[in-house]
Amino acid sequence: LQQAAAIIVNGLQVSPEGRSRVVNVRFESPHQFETARIANAVVENFIESNLERRYNTTAYARKFLQERLTTTKATLEEKERELVSYAETEGILELATTENASTSLDVNSVVALNDELAKAESERISAQQLLGEAQNNAVAREMLESEDLRRLRERRSDLTAEYEEKRGVFKAEYPAMQQLKARMASVDAEMNEVRETVRTSVVSALDGDYRAALAREQSLRERVEQLKAELQDQRNRRIQYTILQREVDTNRSQYDALLQRLKEVSIASGIGSSQVSVVDRALAPTFPFEPNVPRTLIQALILSLAAGIGLAFALNYIDDTIKTPADVRSKLGIAPIGIIPKIGKKSDRVVDALDDPKSTLSEAFLSARTALDFSTQNGTPKSLLLTSTRPGEGKTSSTISLARAYAKTGRTVLIIDGDMRKPSFVSDRDASIGLSGLLTTDQRLQDAVIQSSIEGLSLLPSGTVPPNPAELLSGARLRDLIEEAEGLFDLVIVDSPPVLSFADGPLLGSVCEGTLVVIQAGSVRRPAAERTISRMLESRSNLLGAILMRFDAKQAGYDYGYYYDAYGTSTAYVESNGSDASARRKIRIEPAAQVTSDDVERFG
Repeated sequence: LQQAAAIIVNGLQVSPEGRSRVVNVRFESPHQFETARIANAVVENFIESNLERRYNTTAYARKFLQERLTTTKATLEEKERELVSYAETEGILELATTENASTSLDVNSVVALNDELAKAESERISAQQLLGEAQNNAVAREMLESEDLRRLRERRSDLTAEYEEKRGVFKAEYPAMQQLKARMASVDAEMNEVRETVRTSVVSALDGDYRAALAREQSLRERVEQLKAELQDQRNRRIQYTILQREVDTNRSQYDALLQRLKEVSIASGIGSSQVSVVDRALAPTFPFEPNVPRTLIQALILSLAAGIGLAFALNYIDDTIKTPADVRSKLGIAPIGIIPKIGKKSDRVVDALDDPKSTLSEAFLSARTALDFSTQNGTPKSLLLTSTRPGEGKTSSTISLARAYAKTGRTVLIIDGDMRKPSFVSDRDASIGLSGLLTTDQRLQDAVIQSSIEGLSLLPSGTVPPNPAELLSGARLRDLIEEAEGLFDLVIVDSPPVLSFADGPLLGSVCEGTLVVIQAGSVRRPAAERTISRMLESRSNLLGAILMRFDAKQAGYDYGYYYDAYGTSTAYVESNGSDASARRKIRIEPAAQVTSDDVERFG
């Protein structure tokens, strides 16, 4: 059963079709007719189990709801009895309002009395204002008007009119005029008495109204304060009532929700139709769709190409060696003075390649010579040091090739073998005392120089290997020798030991006008080359640039690879005089000696 279930689960695929409510059911199997049979069976069983699950779910839910409904009803009835009993005991009476809320009689009384108190306070203030105006204003007012005052005012007006009429005939001292004045004064006095009497009666009436309003206000205020105290006491007693009321409301809400849910479940249980139906039954496929050989091959090809490209990028990222002229400029920050190509064949010699003006080697060193002619404001420096990071990078070969290239132009060139640890050039012992001898004696430079078979090219060997080469080079004698050589020759080329191994290179670079670093393409890592340049700069050497040796233009993908191919790929040899590893790096220069092909080392 577990194996069969595992087969069904692993081969079954269920996926919706877009945003529709249609679901696609697939089954993958190596048997043709089994695919359709199992897919249809899965859908049919799903419909049946869905109906059965709905029925079982509603039956269980109905039973559960009925039990919960009975319990909740009993709890609700019990809480309602407790609420009513507590209200009777504490004398709490609730009245229903229009908002289906409840309030007590004391609250309604306080609200009503507050309204009456506000009205009484307003009436008292109004009466007080009227009384104050009546007491402070003795002038005639509309409230002080009466029938007696109106009658006296009319009589006074008649007397005034009669007086004015006779005034045009009689003088003021005339007896009749005096009588009129006396009568007018009597009327005024009577008016004042009547006005004072009316005013006194009005003030008395307003004072009574004010006292009545004040007494009513005080009575209402006392009743309101009394009801407030009773209401506060009732609120303290209503705390438990509120708790019971909240429990009753909660139980009632729960009871209503359970009753509503029971009705819904009862209605849903009567529905027997399934919400899932079969649109199209599964059909057995006519042909297999796996394995898809073309698709698999295309995927394998794409993955292989992606893996290969990624591996190439990873190797290129990991490889931090100096491989191209662009690396010399971008990674080291110096100019590539010369780019010496790698020679493919192994049958030619360096001497033959340099003698051929059309060989790639000759062209490369001629280009380096041209670049050196423009490296400083005064052209080619009088003295030039060639050094490298480690042994075997082509430093000595570059020294010979540059010296030959300058000698062909008619200049006098002197090669100084500054490597007094493992000399690269050898000569007869009696021919010259070498550089080490000149540094320890006062002998003249021209007496130790050896002329080569090439016109204009001379050599100053390293001489006897001293026990302390660095101490000899750190003296003032070295600078004097370089200056003397610059006076005797057009160009002085110094071959030095590797920079990272010894201190000779920086010492020689400090006394030469220019320094070139020889770098073998794809062999020296960037940190080592940077340390070489840093050491030379620390000694205040005039670093002109670098010569990139054994550069494979085709492998690097440079456009000028075709230029090198057009001039052949001959391999040159460097003459040596020994068979052991130490002697094979030494180049012999003899006056007018014939170079043989025995005991030579391949270069390039």
